[in-house]
Amino acid sequence: MRKPGAPLTGAKQSMASWANAIESRAEVPEVYRSLVDSLIGEERALPYMVLAPPVVGAARGDADTLLFETDGVLYVVARAADRLTPTGYPLAHLRDVEVGNILLYAWFAVSGVTTEETLHTSAIEFNTATRDRFDPLLTRIRSALGEGTAPVLNAEQDCLDALAEDNFKFANYARESLVEHENVIDLVWQPEIRESFVPWLRLPFSRTVTTAHLVLLTDRELILIREDERSRRNRGVRYGGVWRYIPLRSVASASVTVDEALVTLSIRLAPEGSISRHFALDKRDEVERVRTAIESAIAEQPSG
Repeated sequence: MRKPGAPLTGAKQSMASWANAIESRAEVPEVYRSLVDSLIGEERALPYMVLAPPVVGAARGDADTLLFETDGVLYVVARAADRLTPTGYPLAHLRDVEVGNILLYAWFAVSGVTTEETLHTSAIEFNTATRDRFDPLLTRIRSALGEGTAPVLNAEQDCLDALAEDNFKFANYARESLVEHENVIDLVWQPEIRESFVPWLRLPFSRTVTTAHLVLLTDRELILIREDERSRRNRGVRYGGVWRYIPLRSVASASVTVDEALVTLSIRLAPEGSISRHFALDKRDEVERVRTAIESAIAEQPSG
């Protein structure tokens, strides 16, 4: 048994940052109970909940966070001491969701218009060992996007099979990213681009222009998957990744620009925001094809 005041070992410190699923009202920490009862009701069944404790060195400091969805609203409740700050995100107004991990460090972030009618982002950091605790929430969020409109085509499987020939890891990432009844329309994959240069010391170096990434368009959302530049390369491979899920209703437009070195796909988001992805010049035709597909998918979205 650890003596009071004794420092935690590395293993126990790591476990202290594990997110936990809450399965009964008795497991809801006392400080959250009154707020939970007011948002859900004392008589209703408890929805799926995740309690994310603070991560050492994380931006949240000593605060922990409770997440749950009820009546079509995702609540992110941050705690500092006994003060609670709840932020509600109606699923119908979520702009995008991002999930990422680098070794033991992971995060879950949502952006969108809140119940207070302001555009906001909440990011929760946690230990990668408990990433699966967030899967039910992510599935619920993405399932709320509605049914797709594109028919299931053999071309969808052909896209993923062709990707597997180029990069098996990203092909698996793509398959694992799809929810039930979601159909692939098109995709474009870019291997890591590195640029060699010689600094004033005359020693050859190289730097990363863009990590390996994938743009995956489905009939429901735009999925952007990339390796994180903060993850060190080990024998040419980076571990972990970042997944960003953007419902098509949040995509305002797509454009392509070309300079002497790169092709850039720019995505403008609604209500605010933009994302850019860089490609090698030999990917220009593929990028233009995906841009056209994105614009077509936007045009088919219901107005209003």
